[in-house]
Amino acid sequence: MKLTVRRNKNSQYYFPREAAGVAGDEAELIPNTHALIMFPKGSSPRRVLRSLAVIQLDLENQIVAEEEEAALRSSEPKPKPRPRTPKSKTGLSFDELRRKLRGSNR
Repeated sequence: MKLTVRRNKNSQYYFPREAAGVAGDEAELIPNTHALIMFPKGSSPRRVLRSLAVIQLDLENQIVAEEEEAALRSSEPKPKPRPRTPKSKTGLSFDELRRKLRGSNR
């Protein structure tokens, strides 16, 4: 699901109910140069990472779908499939990271 947030003249952002419902009464934000994550205040980092892994998979599927659609429209051969789980800065793939996080929960 992708939601649109707009800023008013006073630099205030209004979030759709779906986003506000997830965040609760207070939210924490972590900005980056190209993205921003929002989660309920006090959420465990592990839970936030799990949610981000799901979002990452959704984005990867969107990229693959866009590439396949572009390949169908052009006469170029189909692009090589992207690695499903690229290595993160920790050196672990997201599948490995997910397994590690699940293992430490037991």
